[in-house]
Amino acid sequence: MRRIMLGFVVMLAMGPRLRADDQSKEKPAPDKPKTAAEQYQALVKQYDDSMKAWIKTYQAAKTDEDRQKLFLSYPSAKKYESQIFELAEKNSHDAFALDALIWLVQHNAANSNKALQVIAKDHVQDKRVGSLAGTLVYSMSPSADEILRGILEKSTDRNAQGQACLSLAKRMKTKADRAQSKDTAEAEKYFQQTIEKYADVKYYGKKTLGDAAKGALFEMHHLGIGMPAPDIEGADIDNKNFKLSDYRGKVVLLDFWGNW
Repeated sequence: MRRIMLGFVVMLAMGPRLRADDQSKEKPAPDKPKTAAEQYQALVKQYDDSMKAWIKTYQAAKTDEDRQKLFLSYPSAKKYESQIFELAEKNSHDAFALDALIWLVQHNAANSNKALQVIAKDHVQDKRVGSLAGTLVYSMSPSADEILRGILEKSTDRNAQGQACLSLAKRMKTKADRAQSKDTAEAEKYFQQTIEKYADVKYYGKKTLGDAAKGALFEMHHLGIGMPAPDIEGADIDNKNFKLSDYRGKVVLLDFWGNW
């Protein structure tokens, strides 16, 4: 009997401890604070997930009216851009920071000009900025030219330099076109530099930077308003060979079409 009573007392004494142990098992351990890089990746994932969900809904829409309404709920990057910029600014020496800044520029964020200024100051030598060069062709940011020249002069990555060179050429041509200026010397300089130094660098598909630069120069020299049209050779509907120059001085209708 004494043994039974002793065991009962021991169990009573251990009861609170056992209950405390059970409670500690029930409570999940608090999450460790996420790193800045993980926070950035989580924000991008939220945006990507919302975009995928929107696309799925758009594809399932039955009528044009339904599709038009969906554009009112098109996912915006504005919800995430201030947080992403803050993470990149506070952790500028972390590897993810440049990816975050490029993301802001490519998504046309309100603070993309600030992002470009940080890139121009701290990251032009990083080869990842090559992916940004094409995005800057039509950028209205005053920092765009500075970044592209910085990449061209300071980058050690030939692909990034080539992309920057072609983008600079396009920007100079666009500026001349907007000003209705015939002074295209700077644009031609960068197009020619692209051909001489980066002709073999891939542009997209099978096309190279050299192909793109040559096409742009041909357009500048031969396809301007008031210039004679380049000669065309081919066969007419009666399979008779002809040249466009055969009809010089006559009104000619050219119908370009294709079948893909």
